[in-house]
Amino acid sequence: WTCVVFVCAAVLADDEWREVRTAQGPVRGRKHPTEDIYTFYNIPYATAPTGQDKFKAPLPPPVWLEPFDAIDEHVICPQPMFPGDLMPKNVVTKENCLIANVFMPNTKEKNLSVVVYVHGGAFIMGWGEMFKARQFMKTKDFIVVTFNYRLGIHGFLCLGTEDAPGNAGMKDQVALLRWV
Repeated sequence: WTCVVFVCAAVLADDEWREVRTAQGPVRGRKHPTEDIYTFYNIPYATAPTGQDKFKAPLPPPVWLEPFDAIDEHVICPQPMFPGDLMPKNVVTKENCLIANVFMPNTKEKNLSVVVYVHGGAFIMGWGEMFKARQFMKTKDFIVVTFNYRLGIHGFLCLGTEDAPGNAGMKDQVALLRWV
């Protein structure tokens, strides 16, 4: 499991920052200001295809050599406006929105269990950060992964053709599980 390796391979662990090695490259997360956890936001787990391949399965994630600062929150996939005040004010909508958020306890334990949260929203609305994982992590014995996947027409258009074979959003979810 990449995510377990992700956590167990910590190489830098001062109080505020934690750097881990992943198959993609080093990733830096930050200690949460009020909880005893480290947060890693917006780590690309795959790449959303563009152009005429837009409705196809996700592509492999990017790789990098320098540490990726996984500290920005609120990237979401294109979707209708969420009703009421549930949508964060500082949200950033991107077509290449296939990102994971990882929440890990401040512990030296290895081989922790991983909980993957798949957001609801009828495949039309939602994003990984809807679920406040930090509130769920009162114990230090597991890691939580939340993520975005393509929604609506971007994720579920099916024309039965090579250009739009269907279920790209479900294929995004499978890509996330493989990444974990």
